Amino acid sequence: MDVEHLAVQQCRELAAQAQRLHQVGGRQRGADHHALVGVTAVIERARQQLSRQLSRISDIALSIHFYEAVLATLPIIVWHFYQVIFDPDVYPVNFAFIDGRVSEELYKEEHELAFEHKITANMRKWKDVITDPDEIKVFMALDGPKYTWRTVSAIARQTGITEDRVLQILKEYNMELTRLSETPSASDTPLVGLLERVG
Repeated sequence: MDVEHLAVQQCRELAAQAQRLHQVGGRQRGADHHALVGVTAVIERARQQLSRQLSRISDIALSIHFYEAVLATLPIIVWHFYQVIFDPDVYPVNFAFIDGRVSEELYKEEHELAFEHKITANMRKWKDVITDPDEIKVFMALDGPKYTWRTVSAIARQTGITEDRVLQILKEYNMELTRLSETPSASDTPLVGLLERVG
């Protein structure tokens, strides 16, 4: 027998074995296949039902959210128009919407505490109150023409006083002559300004 004939015969035997295995395994796989299709069909059907229900709930929630936003916006618009246009104190219009300025009388009426605070701050100048040499150095550093707000560390460097002592002085006069900023500087150190300059 030649080699070609032997190779063809072996190929035929392997093909016959593969066909027998496929027929036996195919029956088993067919049963598994039907079970798998059935389970996935049930899962898909449940997903579709849940999707429909969630879609309805989502539509209802979206509608409620939209109308709630409309109801929240309407009073703001109404109040704004009243305060800027229709309020008898500012009629025919409050021109603060153009440049942000109001008359002193209106400012006093609408912002009474801030107005009183500004008046008392303007009446007390640091030069009339401060007598301690360290405190004078700190306030002179604050009163320079270059800066409105200063960091505590910059004041300490300029005056030669420790940062702790500078902070102690500033806290002593906070909201009387100075104001510590609620927002720190870029270097995360406290900012401070003279009340007569920063308000």
